[in-house]
Amino acid sequence: MFLQTNASLWEKNDTSFIVNVSNNAYFERCFVPNSLSYHVALRYYCLVTRIGISPLLAMWSVIAGTVNIAVFSRMDLKEGINQNFLVLSVADGLQGLTHLSIDICYLLDFCGVRFKLISIDKLIGYLILLFNFPQSVSVITTAVIAVVRCCCVTMPFTVQKILTVRRQLAAILLSCGVITVSLFYLTVQAVFDIETLPENYTIWAPQVTSTALFIYDMVRLGYIFTSFTIILISMSILVWSLKKSFRYGSSGSNSSSSSSRNSSSSSSSSSSSSSSRSSSSSSSNSNKCSSSSSSSNSSSSSSSVVVVVVAVVVVVVVVVVEVVVVVVVVVVVVVVVVEVVVVVAAAAAVAVFVFL
Repeated sequence: MFLQTNASLWEKNDTSFIVNVSNNAYFERCFVPNSLSYHVALRYYCLVTRIGISPLLAMWSVIAGTVNIAVFSRMDLKEGINQNFLVLSVADGLQGLTHLSIDICYLLDFCGVRFKLISIDKLIGYLILLFNFPQSVSVITTAVIAVVRCCCVTMPFTVQKILTVRRQLAAILLSCGVITVSLFYLTVQAVFDIETLPENYTIWAPQVTSTALFIYDMVRLGYIFTSFTIILISMSILVWSLKKSFRYGSSGSNSSSSSSRNSSSSSSSSSSSSSSRSSSSSSSNSNKCSSSSSSSNSSSSSSSVVVVVVAVVVVVVVVVVEVVVVVVVVVVVVVVVVEVVVVVAAAAAVAVFVFL
């Protein structure tokens, strides 16, 4: 798609193809200057990135994903965090494998290899389409891990009852199910064909070429935006809770050290009043400890309540978004079915009118 030339032109340093490069189906959809130097620079850039750097990074992603899968599969999968990291490793490995396949297709296209069953441009388009599925799974799983870590710090005694292993897996599978439905709908419609896009299509401002493509982009970008919003909120609450707990811990240690110093100085002052002073200091320290413990308990309970409320609101928003997406997909499917029925009825009416 990027390089519609062969190795012989490259070896002969023949740049005549660059003059007519705007006739290429890919560059017809790109808003690029009509200068020779720009096309030469773009050709070198595509050669270095797509054929040199990108395959190495994709291969490293596949190797790292395979190692992570081997490590996390041997751990206790009854723990939710191990299960989530295993799903994340599988998704990252699939991302690297899909991206490596895309780079191989670019390399074959550069070498002038052609297939009889399917064009390389269309194959690259479907691979890009499939790449969005493991990417969405990876982002959603990262959001679930961030929420679990935040709840483990803010409410460590109730997190196992609220965020169970089954609920974590259900959240990931529900999100993946919506992505799969949109992916299946787009694949059935067979609209992700690069060669049929209009000529005024640009990389930076793509036009909506079909209803299915619009729905898929809305679902994919909506899930990515929602997942990263959840990650940012969870990390903010986590940092705030850690700072608050560290503040209470430092204040408690300072109060205990000051009370020990006061008790030692009072005991060394006079032997006659040591018992009374020590008793009074111990009673005051006990009162301080009880008051500080009660204040810390109240603050921790209030912070846990705030975290629970925020988590519930985020979950409700995500569920509402998923329901809206499913409803939109169902409505579009119904509209398509109605359109098919109307077309069939119109064709039948025309046939009856013509032949009868």
